Amino acid sequence: MREANTYIFQINMLLKNIKSAMRAKFSCPCPGGVSINTNSIPSTSNLNTIERYLKLINGTGNNEILTP
Repeated sequence: MREANTYIFQINMLLKNIKSAMRAKFSCPCPGGVSINTNSIPSTSNLNTIERYLKLINGTGNNEILTP
C-alpha cells in the first residue's frame, strides 16, 4: 500500500511539473498492468508522462522522466 501511495505522489508531481490540472487519485494492479484513477480524462501528454514514469520504475525506461 505504501508503494502505491508513493507512486501516486510521484505521478502527481510529474503532472504538476508539466502544468497539468489532472491528478491521479489511486492505483491498483490489474492483469497486464496497472489501473490509475484520475480526476479527469488524461491528455496524450498526461498519458505519456505516466507511461514514462511506469517504465522507469519497472526498469524498462530511461532517466529522461524528470525532463518534460
